[in-house]
Amino acid sequence: MPTQDQKPSALDRMIETAESLATVSVITIVGDVEITYENDKWDHRAKESQGIPGLCSKINLATGDIVHAINAKFTDTENDPILKFHREQVGIGCQIARNNVEIIATLVERGGEKLLKLLDSTGSREAHESRRTADTAGG
Repeated sequence: MPTQDQKPSALDRMIETAESLATVSVITIVGDVEITYENDKWDHRAKESQGIPGLCSKINLATGDIVHAINAKFTDTENDPILKFHREQVGIGCQIARNNVEIIATLVERGGEKLLKLLDSTGSREAHESRRTADTAGG
């Protein structure tokens, strides 16, 4: 990956995007939430800085790692509808991520060789590999 002074290369951005497409994050917040729309992007935040009960699930489809964080409030039967909703959203999120991974695989299969030839012709591939080697070596 590039240092703070370096701008990420197109290949760095593609790798980062591919990695993020394999991760499903589902967060269900129960409480006072502010929703905004700026620069063609929806965003949300809890109005309080801490203490908003909720559920969070993060699934990495590439590694199979699954992490759930569940507020104790949601362990009683009174909140079963919220738990059910969250589980449904996790399932939908996983399907979206699977579809994304399949699309990336198809794109790589169809255009990977062309991309590698382009990177080789511009020297970008060697520069990227040397940066990755330096990052791995701790330099």
